[in-house]
Amino acid sequence: MYEGPGTATVELYELTATPGGLEMVQRWRPAADTVVWYTPRYFVVVKWQSADRAAVGALVRSIEKQFQEQK
Repeated sequence: MYEGPGTATVELYELTATPGGLEMVQRWRPAADTVVWYTPRYFVVVKWQSADRAAVGALVRSIEKQFQEQK
C-alpha cells in the first residue's frame, strides 16, 4: 500500500515460468487507473485512486527500477 498524493496498491505475483507473465499481461482486462507488467519472475499490478498522474508515474518508475536492479 502506498499513501501520498492519493493511494495506490501494488500486487506482486511470483511466476513459476517467464511465459506465464506474458500470458497474464495478454489476458489482463484493462481497467481505469491500473497498470500491469511482468518481469522474468513477477507479474505486477498497480492500482491507484485520487492520485496525481505525475506521482503515479514516479511510483511506477521507482518500482520498475527496483526490478531492473535485481537482475
